[in-house]
Amino acid sequence: MTSLRIQDRALLTATELALIESSAPSRIRAYTFAQLNNRIVRVRRFWDKYRELARQQQRTTKTSRQQGRLQPALNVRTERKAQVFAGALDRFEKRLEQLTREARRRPRPPATPVPKSLRGPIAQRDTVRRKTQQGRASNEAAQAPRITRQFQKSKMRAIQGHLSARGKRRQATRDAR
Repeated sequence: MTSLRIQDRALLTATELALIESSAPSRIRAYTFAQLNNRIVRVRRFWDKYRELARQQQRTTKTSRQQGRLQPALNVRTERKAQVFAGALDRFEKRLEQLTREARRRPRPPATPVPKSLRGPIAQRDTVRRKTQQGRASNEAAQAPRITRQFQKSKMRAIQGHLSARGKRRQATRDAR
């Protein structure tokens, strides 16, 4: 698509025109994977809308022709809109396919080598495990006062007390039966 025809520009609303123009080869190269997916969804929605509308109009003109009245093809503009959106959808999908192929071709960065202290016998793993557990224990001890303060500030204690008492009362009424 080098440019939209003047007749096609007259068919489209401002948002539709902006979306179609964004599928131009010069602009489409700048889009990321997520932006392309977003535009594909939007274009497909418009394409489905106008394709279905053209079918519906075609059915109504067929029935009116059968009744003896001749009407000109009312849905030519709608069909043209559907074709314009189909072209834009095709361009977006081709670019998305290109991006996925390029992403597959790119070499992955080499994996970071595992240090020797983590390789080998179980004894070395146990020392690493102990060190990490010691770090967690000190971290948990440091977080405990903060968690209790949050617990008290958020009135969770009162809420839990209320729920507990309510549960006990209900159990008592069940037991009394």
